[in-house]
Order: sequence, then structure tokens, then C-alpha cells
Amino acid sequence: MTRNDYQQGPWRLDDLFSAFDAPEVELTIERVEGLVATIEAARPDLSAEIDAGVFLRLLEKYEEVDKEISALFAFASLSFAAATQDQDAQAYLARFRQLAAETHNRILFFELWWKGLEDAPAERLMAGSGDFHYWLEALRLERPYTLSEAEERVINLRVFKNGPFTAGAGLGFVFGLTLFGSMFVQPLFLQHLRGYPVFDSALILMPRAGVMVFLAPIAGRLYNYVDSRLLIGAGIAAMLVGYYDMAHFNLDVGGRIRPGTNRPHDLLQVGGIDVFFHHHHIAVHIAGGLTLGGNGRRLA
Repeated sequence: MTRNDYQQGPWRLDDLFSAFDAPEVELTIERVEGLVATIEAARPDLSAEIDAGVFLRLLEKYEEVDKEISALFAFASLSFAAATQDQDAQAYLARFRQLAAETHNRILFFELWWKGLEDAPAERLMAGSGDFHYWLEALRLERPYTLSEAEERVINLRVFKNGPFTAGAGLGFVFGLTLFGSMFVQPLFLQHLRGYPVFDSALILMPRAGVMVFLAPIAGRLYNYVDSRLLIGAGIAAMLVGYYDMAHFNLDVGGRIRPGTNRPHDLLQVGGIDVFFHHHHIAVHIAGGLTLGGNGRRLA
């Protein structure tokens, strides 16, 4: 029989941590530090002749680091998603992101050593790696595209393994290009082709800024009540309508435009841009952070 008495409420994160100031949070950070220090201490032992048992224990510690960082970051990310105005959630999210990046850089040498290992010793070690075999094998496929340790620390491309982050970054690039492209083209159009003085062209485009100032706080408030996917979709739709109108510009467009007025395409563009970018930034921010926190790198 189907139950109909379920009441949806806020999610509980007690399986991760009870609160940001819970003792378990600091204990987890201390465990991460201890595990990372152990892995760093084993760096001189990394060679083609390393014992398979020693190698397996290093993998287990590597996985423990990943799990602990993922738990911390998941707790902060989900807390932030539930209450985007929570100052503690924002502060700890930034703290754990920094911790994840620093931890990854400190033990990056292990992945780089593994990718650069010759095939024969690599096969020997993978034979006794158990559940880690697939991850080790997949990691070696990146060998032709691996940079030096110093370069890898600066250029962290692991975030692009996260599909939502990559899609969001692509959308941000496309709409950023169109936004700043239109901001560059319209003054040239008004001044060089329509013959407006600089001051008049600035007055004509001024309402764009007014719409953005007006909508920015509204878009921020809506994030707490409306699915961000709907807001991003609405922003994209408004922008596309505005750009479609702009695509039909010619020298007769709008007759004699008065300073301080805008064609509807301008207001639709900036309104859509405000709604789109505000929530797109938060979505990409969380997706990229989850990857850096370890969710984009599973060992088993």
C-alpha cells in the first residue's frame, strides 16, 4: 500500500557532521593532516622496486584522505545549498575548498609518480591492487597529457571532470562573450554609425545599468525559493529574445533614439543576464567545489 503521509522537510546532515563547530570537524581535519604527512613521508620509497604491500597501504591512505575531504566538503556544500545566506556555511565552504586544494597539491607527487612509472613495474603493482586496479589503470591513461609537478599545482584541470561544472563554465563563456561583445559594439554603433555624441550614447545605454541594479537583489532573494535551474532557464530565454532582436539591427533601427531610452532588447538582455549569471555562478561554484573536494576523483 502506498503511503501518503510523508512530509518533506529540510535534509539532515547528521550522518556527516552535527554542526560546523562540532569536535568531529576538527578531528577530521587532524586525521587528514596525519594521513597526508604519512604519504609525504613515503615519497622517498616511491620507485619501480616498491613492495606491493607498501604500495597498497599507500593507496588505502590516499583513499582515506579522499573520503575525509569529501565528507567535509559535502557537509559545507549541502549546508550552503540549504541556506545560501548562512555566513558560517559560506566561511566553512571557503575553508574546506582551500583545504582540499592544499591537500591535493601536497600529495600530487603520488599521482605524477604513478603516471610516469614504466609499464612493467606498473603491471606488477596493479596485479595486487585489488579494488584500486581500475582507478590506477584509468590514471595511467592521462600520462601523455601530464605536466610537471609545479605546472600541475598551478593548473588544476580536475574540476572539468565534473559534467555540471564543465557545462556551466561553457555557458558562462558563451554568454560572457555575448554580453561583453554587445557592450563593446553598441556604443560604436551609436557613435560611428548613428552619429550620436559620446554623452548621448552613454545616456541611451544607461537604463541597462539601472535594470541590473534593480534585479540583482531580487535575483538573489529568488534563489532561496525557486529552483535555480528554472531561474537560469528564464535568464537564458530573456537573453535570447533580446539578442534575436539585436540581430536585426540596421541604420534605421528605432528611428531617432532619445537619450535615456532603450529598445526592449537591451532591457531583456541585461535582465536575463542578471538572473542567469547570479544563479549560474552559484551552481558552477558548488559543482567545481565538489570536484576539488574529492567527488571527481574516486579511487575504487
